[in-house]
This record gives sequence, C-alpha cells and structure tokens, in this order.
Amino acid sequence: MSRCAGENSAILTLDTFRASNIVAGRSISAQKLVSAHFSPTLISSIKSTAIQKKGKWREGLNRLYIYRNLLSMKLRYLKAFDSNRTWIVISVLLISLILRWILIFRGGQYYISDETRYEVSRDAAQFLLQGQGGEALKQFTISPEHLGFKVVGIIPALMEHIVGPSLVMPAMFFSLFSVLNLYLIFLLSQRTSASSNEPLFALVLAASCLSLLYYSRHLFPYDMAMSFGLLALYVGLAKNQTIKTSLACGGLSFLCFITYNGYWSLASFALLAPVLMNREVKTRILQKAILVAVGFITPLALLVIATLWSGTNMISAYRLFATSITQGSFEEGWSLPFAYFWHTEHTVILILGALSFFAVINAFKGL
Repeated sequence: MSRCAGENSAILTLDTFRASNIVAGRSISAQKLVSAHFSPTLISSIKSTAIQKKGKWREGLNRLYIYRNLLSMKLRYLKAFDSNRTWIVISVLLISLILRWILIFRGGQYYISDETRYEVSRDAAQFLLQGQGGEALKQFTISPEHLGFKVVGIIPALMEHIVGPSLVMPAMFFSLFSVLNLYLIFLLSQRTSASSNEPLFALVLAASCLSLLYYSRHLFPYDMAMSFGLLALYVGLAKNQTIKTSLACGGLSFLCFITYNGYWSLASFALLAPVLMNREVKTRILQKAILVAVGFITPLALLVIATLWSGTNMISAYRLFATSITQGSFEEGWSLPFAYFWHTEHTVILILGALSFFAVINAFKGL
C-alpha cells in the first residue's frame, strides 16, 4: 500500500510539474502574442488618441460654456434694450406732444376757413345738451363732407361747455391724433420689419417731419383721418389674418375716407395692402378681398341710406364737393408734392427719399 501511495505521489508530482510548465508556456506565448500585436508604439498611439479625444471633449464643453454665457449676455442685453426702447418711445412721444401744445398755445386756430367745419360739431353739441337729438343729427347731413371729423368733434365741443369756449382746447384734443400717428408708424415698422432698431428710426424720422407737426395747431381732419388709415394698415397686416381682422381693416379704411375725403388714396392703400402683401393662393386672396370690401362698403351703404332718409343725397353732395376744389394749376400738379415736401422738410425728405429708394431696391432683390 505504501509503495502504491509513493508511486502515485511521484506520478502526481511529475504531472503537476508538467502542467505548470504547460501553463507557463502558454502564458509566455500569450505575452509574446500580446507583445506582437500591441507594440509600445501602438499603445502610445492609443493613449495619445484617447488624450486627444478627451481634449476635444473639453474643448467642446468649453465652447458650450462660452455659447451659454454669450446667450445669457445677449438675453440680458435684449431685456435692457427693450426697457430702454420703451423709454425712448415714451420720451419721443411726450416731447412731440409738448411741441404740439406749445404751437397750439401760440395761436393760429381758425386762420384757415376750412377750420370752421368745427362749428358743425359745436352746433350739434348744443342741440344734444338741449335734448334735441334729431336737430343734432340734422347738422351732419346739411354738408356731409368730412363727416367723421364733425362727429368726433362733438367730444371737444361738449368739453367746451365744461371749461368754457376756447379754440385751444379742441386743438389740443385733435393734436392727440397727431401724436398717435407717430406711435402707429412705430408699430407698423415693428410689424413689417425684422430689425429691432428700424422701428425706432422710423419713429424718430416721423417725429422730425414738420408736415406731421404743423397742422396740429389747426382744427383740421387730417391727423384724425390718418390715424384711422394707419390703424387699418396695422390691423390688416397682422400675421394671422382672420375674418375679423379683414372686416376691421375695411371698416377702419371707411372711417379714414369718411373723416377726410381727400385721403381716399390712403384708404385705398389700406384696403389693398393686406390683400396683396402676402403670397397666397388665389382663393385666399379673393376671400380676403371680399371681406375687406364688405367691411368698407357695409357702413358706407348704411350711411348713404341714413342720409337719404334724412333728405340728403350723400353721393350727389360728394360729387358736388369734389367739383368745388378749383384753386391752383392742374398742369403743375405733378411737381406740387415735391415742392411742398422740400419747403417743409428740406434735409429730412432727402433722407426719407434715399431710404425709400434703397428699400424698394432691396424689395425687388428679395423677389
């Protein structure tokens, strides 16, 4: 038994030695294989590639951090700019109002005979205070030209009965429309341009125009009618046009025309611009044209019927009024706008003309 055990242990020791040699040999072969495939040059290359990728990740993170900081700075700048822009707009409008009121207090009301149309508003206000509504309405049908001006003129006429007769107070009231026009020009520029600075330039240039300042001292319907026309444009040029906006555009264009009949061109432009401004399918253009026309024609038809019921043919009265303007030379009509704006604006009209020229050129380039 002991001999068998000794032989077995000898065999076990010999087998173990051989197994260890085999394992060692395989280990040495594996190391040689690894050394053959992964040389020091390859290993260093892998390390350098890993370092480069790590560096790129760091560079990307740094850039992302920089972009985030720039974006936050830009957002802060935009917030500050919006705040400053609001104050700039308020300041320009306030200064414009003060200049108009200074001009009004220097006098000049009723210097031009057309201002006496305000007397219709005074008479209508007087009849209203006496409880004679029918007589008040009759005042407007006697001479229906510039009807909207006479109707709105009832407000300052009624105020005169509180503060006392004065031509300064109604002129101050009508001058509010002149300042409103400046703000509407700012809003229109804001709606139609992508630049944040352009509306401010439009506001400042408009406030610099003497032709938008001078007539505020008189009792004229010009500024009020322009307010309705610009409002029609602003509503009509909304991005998401609906049935309501189209009808409102037509209605405001009607108010522009009925307030001052000479602004038929502005009313027509306010009607056409929203219809033709955007490139849309023909059916959509036709739909908008119909809605805008309905918004304009409906109140006009009701007004014509109302004046006929009161005994006045409004269409005949307007035709007669159109033939009453005979002063001046029609042969020189083409040069009148240029001569007028040159004498009123001088350098400003040259700046506006140059900017308008470049705007038209850029518009054609974008087609």
